[in-house]
This record gives sequence, structure tokens and C-alpha cells, in this order.
Amino acid sequence: MVAQGESDNKYGNVQAQVCMFPKKFLFPLIVVLCIAVTVYIFYPGYMDNDALDQFKQGVNGDFNDWHPPIMSWLWMQVNRVFSGALGMLLMHVTLYWCGLGALIHYSAKGLPGKSLYLLIGFYPPAFMLLSTIVKDVAMATSLIFGFSLILLSERKRSLLLFVPGIVFLGYGMFIRHNAILAVFPLILLSGFVLAKIYPVQIGKASSTKMSLILGIFLFGIVFTIGSFVDNLLTQKKTYPFQQIMLHDLAGMSIRLKTYLIPESMASSEQPSMKDLRRIYQRNSIKNLYWPDFTNIHYKILHDPAQVGELVNAWVKGVVDYPRAYLLQRSNVFASVINLRGGKNCAPYYYVDTVYKPRGHYQSAAV
Repeated sequence: MVAQGESDNKYGNVQAQVCMFPKKFLFPLIVVLCIAVTVYIFYPGYMDNDALDQFKQGVNGDFNDWHPPIMSWLWMQVNRVFSGALGMLLMHVTLYWCGLGALIHYSAKGLPGKSLYLLIGFYPPAFMLLSTIVKDVAMATSLIFGFSLILLSERKRSLLLFVPGIVFLGYGMFIRHNAILAVFPLILLSGFVLAKIYPVQIGKASSTKMSLILGIFLFGIVFTIGSFVDNLLTQKKTYPFQQIMLHDLAGMSIRLKTYLIPESMASSEQPSMKDLRRIYQRNSIKNLYWPDFTNIHYKILHDPAQVGELVNAWVKGVVDYPRAYLLQRSNVFASVINLRGGKNCAPYYYVDTVYKPRGHYQSAAV
């Protein structure tokens, strides 16, 4: 009877393990299904003008810094396996869903709850952008995945998860010129995680202070390595900051009714104030450089002397008219995050980047 009881117990344990085996992998399988569905919907991936420019740089191996070159270099490697947009689409979609899945696994309990949280990934403003191979999507997916690894490394006290997490955060920081603002706090928080994985005490420094020191140290390492790689890859300087300065000066000129833009920026004919009102858009630089309705516009500067003239004009404008500058920046911010309403998200509303007098952009009445 005892032998029979032991046999039944062993059988019951084996049966329980068999029943538990699928449950352990159900959520990862749901994540994989989300990846497959997303790739199926967006296959083979959409490339806008920026993406095409980065793709060409990757194909030709000729990198400039208008877009940070690291993504183009990576695309060059991926293109050897998956030609065109597909490889980057697969990478972005995988990072997105795996990162989101890891964050949900970290914070939620039970398969039903985790699955419901996973539906957040299909929220249209985030989900639809996965179709487009642009640095914005690359940055977002890298940060989601990287920080999810950081959080998991804290739970498991694993340096093997922590290091790749920092790598992905670093990659995300160096594929957009302004991504540093998003990545710095994430790496700073990573210092607190590293302090838990490897507790370090120096003198009488508190654990919080040590965590901050570790975070700043990590950021310094990532920034130094990323800057080195960025400079190593860049073969031609294009001064990408000029687009922001031109946009600021254009908006300030319209507000002040005073022309602040250097004449050297005109592509051919010098735009009048009326022309400037027509081509200026609050949430886009497109028509300042590439309008669809007029030949009067501005040009990208490559001459360092002309770039210096633009920088001086921008600094003078900010110093002389600080209120106009702050209003310009606040209006741009409100427009970009859509506080003013309307459609402003390419590629799905790309038609609205064409000037329309009664559209969402600055009209001649401003």
C-alpha cells in the first residue's frame, strides 16, 4: 500500500509538472504572437524620406551627422541579412514587444492580468508608428527594451541582464540628437540598480549618494563611448542644429514683424515677410526647406562661415528678444505634443505638412 501511495504521488507530481509547463511559457508565447501579428500587419516596413536617407548612408557606407550615424551603420549590418526595411522592422517590433512584455512581467501577476496589460502595446499612437523605420521609433523601442532589462536585472541581481540594458539605453541615446534628455534619468536610475547588484560603500557616503555617483559614472562611460563611435563613423558634418535655429528665427520674426534670418540662408530669392508667413509651420521645418507650393525657401548650410552667421543671429535674437523666444519654444512644444489639437503625425497625416491657409499651421493672418 505504501509503495502504491508513493507511486501515485510520483505520478501526481509528474502530472502537475506537465500541467505547469505550458503555463510558464504562455505569456512569452503571447508576446511572440504579438510580434508576428505586428510584422504581418506592417510588412515589409515603411520608409519616409529620413529613413531613405539613413538607408542610403548604410548601403553606401557614407555617413553624415544630419541623422546620428550609428543607426545607419547598424542598418548596413542588418541589410546583409534582411534587405531593405524588413530587418529594422523586425528589430524594432521585437524590442518593443519584448521590452513591454518584460515590464509587464516585472510588475503584473497572473496570466489574465499580464495579457490585459499587454493590450497597451496596441494603443494606436504607439503601435501604428512601429510601421515606420525612423530613428524616433528606434529610440523608443531601444529605451523600452533596455530599461526593462535594467529592472529585471534588479529583481534577479544579474549583471548579465544589466550590461545589455545599459547598451540598449546607450544605443537609444545616440540615434537621436536630443535623446540625451530622455536617457539621462534612466541611466541615473540604473545606478541605483547597480548599487543593489554590487553594493559598494566608500567612506561615509550614504547608499543614495553612492547610487547617484554610480549613475553619473555610468552615464559618463556611455556618453564617452557613444561620442567616440559617433565621431568615428561621421565622415561629413552637416550641422543639424541649424534647422532648429532657423525655425526659431522664423517664428520670432513673424511674431516681432522683424526679419531676423541671415540673408545667406535663402535658397535663391530672399523670402519676404509674407513668404515667411506662408512657409512657416509651427510644428514642422518641412516648408522652410522643401515647400510644395513655392520656389521661395531656405537652404541647408554647409559652409562653416554661414553656419557661424546663423548661430550668431540666433544668439542675438534670443538675447535681444527673450520673451519672443520663450513664446516660440512654448508654442512649438504645445503643438508638437498636440495640445492645440489637429493632426500632426507623419506618415499617416503627411498630407497636412503641405501648407493650407486654413489648416493647423501658421497662416498669413498671423
